[in-house]
Amino acid sequence: GPLYLEQAAPRRLRSSGQALVSAVGFGLASIASVAALGWAIEHFGVSAPYGLAGGGCLLLAVLVWVALPPPYRPAEPSGADSLSS
Repeated sequence: GPLYLEQAAPRRLRSSGQALVSAVGFGLASIASVAALGWAIEHFGVSAPYGLAGGGCLLLAVLVWVALPPPYRPAEPSGADSLSS
């Protein structure tokens, strides 16, 4: 969305383009999520949204754990061991 527009849109139209993408994106996401959750509630009961949200959170946690690189930890100075003795 916004990062693509940063390169694709002319400078004078970037803020308008970002507003349009955000409005359409959030609007469509709201409509789709309400429709999907309504279907899930009808077919699986009122606890379905909670199960879907929990499953989505677990999936996202696994993806973040797998996709992100380990944090950078600088090496300790060689004199650090002598301070604790």
